[in-house]
Amino acid sequence: MADLDGATVEVLVSDRPFFALTGMDALNFTLFLPIGPRHIFFATRSLDARKSIEAAGASRIARACNVNMVTQADQFVYGRAKTEFVRRYLRAPREQDHRDE
Repeated sequence: MADLDGATVEVLVSDRPFFALTGMDALNFTLFLPIGPRHIFFATRSLDARKSIEAAGASRIARACNVNMVTQADQFVYGRAKTEFVRRYLRAPREQDHRDE
């Protein structure tokens, strides 16, 4: 878990809260899940990936997580953020989501 108490922004969550940095078969597969405004759960197979994430700093991790949360959201983003930030990254709603087929 990443403790982001020193971050300059709070972590957002969306209606699609999981995201990964690589495909599941990759050796450095890393999965992220925001669990609160100042905490992100992450799991990785790679010690190097873990060290890299931990060295990135709280604000950088929070901002990167927020971009991913808003970019992949279907409709909803939850948390405290500037409206301009959400508008910049929120995509238009999809007509049909193939995950439901």
